[in-house]
Amino acid sequence: DLSMDTLDGKARLSKLAAPLINRIPEGVFRELMLSSLSAKTGVEPDTLKSLISPKQEETPPAWDESPPDYDDVADYYNTVDEPRPQTTRTKALKRVKLPPERALVALLCNDPSLARNLSQGDIETLRSLEHEDLNLFADLAELVEQYPDYTLNHILGYWRGIHGQEQAELLAEIAASDLLQPPKTSSHDNQREFADILASLHRKAIERMPADLLLQTLAEQEAVTINDLKCFTRAWQRLDMAKIDEATLELINKIRRKPRQT
Repeated sequence: DLSMDTLDGKARLSKLAAPLINRIPEGVFRELMLSSLSAKTGVEPDTLKSLISPKQEETPPAWDESPPDYDDVADYYNTVDEPRPQTTRTKALKRVKLPPERALVALLCNDPSLARNLSQGDIETLRSLEHEDLNLFADLAELVEQYPDYTLNHILGYWRGIHGQEQAELLAEIAASDLLQPPKTSSHDNQREFADILASLHRKAIERMPADLLLQTLAEQEAVTINDLKCFTRAWQRLDMAKIDEATLELINKIRRKPRQT
């Protein structure tokens, strides 16, 4: 039996677990396992890596360069592939498919620089959907905006200290679910994927907003889309014209003057 209360037990766990981790392919999941083992044993991740023998070079499978259909992001992420027999080891890999809300979290965990394209208005609009994963995403986006140099290990360490072990494990699980990353030579564009999911969820949030919140949200945006204007028109038609005050009229006029976003 291994006891985590003794130095001998921690040392034995390190020596037993490190070779097993060696069998995991290079990537986020392997780093998460090393971080978890480091937390349990108190051994630095670099020291644990020295216990792992170098893996033999293998020719990576071909990456499927064909872009997904972004016309309906939700359908893309919720589609489950029918099981098919794999005839060769070099069969093109398919990206792990996640619900769009969880995909945003996974993408941001693996590439915190994506937060540069977010505004506070974007974050609040997503929060209005009152979705558990989007609330998690909003908290994560605010963290990496405050600490732009944070890596995934920094993020998980912060999450464990502030939100507790259970929430940190949830975030690690989501991050690891996006393990299937394209090679650096691939033309796959995480930034485009991130922006397209955001646009899809933004449309969903705008369409569900009550009239007063919709006017306030659109008035704070730098530009409005065609879908924003359609929702704005429907909200305006629902307003009781006899009860519109000066503040509401100011918001309406402000929205009308907004530049159009294609």
